[in-house]
Amino acid sequence: MRNQGLFYPFIATYSEESDDILKTQKDIADFWINNENDNESMYNKFYKFVEKSTEISKSAKQDRGIHDILPLVWNKTPVGLIIINSKTRDILGFNLAFIEIFGIENPQNIRFNDLFKDPNITDSLINTIEFGENQRIEADYDFDKIKKSKIYSTSKKGKANLELILIPLNDKDANILIHVNDITNLKKAESRILLVNKELSFLTGITRHDVINQVSAVKLYAELLCYSQSDDDKAFGYLKAIEDCTGNIERLVNFSKDYENLGKFDNSWQDLKNMVLLSVSDVLKPDINLRIETGNCEIFTDDMMKFVFSSLSENSVRHGENVSLISVKFREDGDFGVISFEDNGVGVAKEDKERIFMKGVGKNTGYGLFFVKEILEFMGYSIIEIGCFGKGARFEIKVPAEKWRYF
Repeated sequence: MRNQGLFYPFIATYSEESDDILKTQKDIADFWINNENDNESMYNKFYKFVEKSTEISKSAKQDRGIHDILPLVWNKTPVGLIIINSKTRDILGFNLAFIEIFGIENPQNIRFNDLFKDPNITDSLINTIEFGENQRIEADYDFDKIKKSKIYSTSKKGKANLELILIPLNDKDANILIHVNDITNLKKAESRILLVNKELSFLTGITRHDVINQVSAVKLYAELLCYSQSDDDKAFGYLKAIEDCTGNIERLVNFSKDYENLGKFDNSWQDLKNMVLLSVSDVLKPDINLRIETGNCEIFTDDMMKFVFSSLSENSVRHGENVSLISVKFREDGDFGVISFEDNGVGVAKEDKERIFMKGVGKNTGYGLFFVKEILEFMGYSIIEIGCFGKGARFEIKVPAEKWRYF
């Protein structure tokens, strides 16, 4: 019974220690009762033994329950699972999902095949398995090659996209567990999305170009009319308003182009100081000094981060009124990194510190700081304004621990 995971205590009683049989029972018994002089002490020991035995039995039943559940989990999980010995290449086991993913028609024969001879398995994957590395791999799998090589009999045909997750079990036999997911439909969906986005980008690009051309023509005519109607204050005012509106339309169209690029670029480690310099060089006026104190800091981001710094600089130039200095600094705050962007202008009123990040708030398009916040949140960053009104604006960008480093 104990071999089946159950614990039953063996209690022996005897009165004569000279009895060989009873002495043997004493040696193998979990507890024995004899005619001790101190019966109270013996029964106290016996009570503690029974209490401990009960705890052991409960624990053994729980363990047995888990062992009963594990085979169900193994075969009911929708993820393909296979265990391979990385040294001998022996297949130790696989579940039903694995059979289904590969369309294996004679699973009982798979154990006798050398799956490493599968023409779809590359040398790099074999090396990864043999070295017992923990790794995630995406691979193309051609079932037609299997039919030709006759490694195993399969009902599948064509090609599939598979995700393999290799997990070394770190046991003495060097076994490795491989998760197999069929991600063919996911890859097809990704391809369709990329194609649709490409077509939409092409269409919106043409549309923006045509709209900008028409807006430019309206602006030109409005300017010409302003000159011709300069003596008529009322007409000049109307024409000036038209010119301002067309300017806003132009900025909104250009904004849509920037917003379309959100998430298009790949992230990479970039030197923070160089990024700031490249971002603000075309925005700052000659009479505004730039101070950068970021040290040897790199941040993990894409090219949209340049828009963030250029927009913050443009915000200082347009709304700071008397800005003569912009400072960009980096500091550590626990595991986080903090980029501070500060000017010495008029600052932001207390009631506007959160409103300035809302869509439509501002003197121009009202999208500048709103878009800055959108970009940063998309990348996992955050931004707040904590400057002192009357002394200057101060924006702080919080960078997650895994997205900044020193080089």
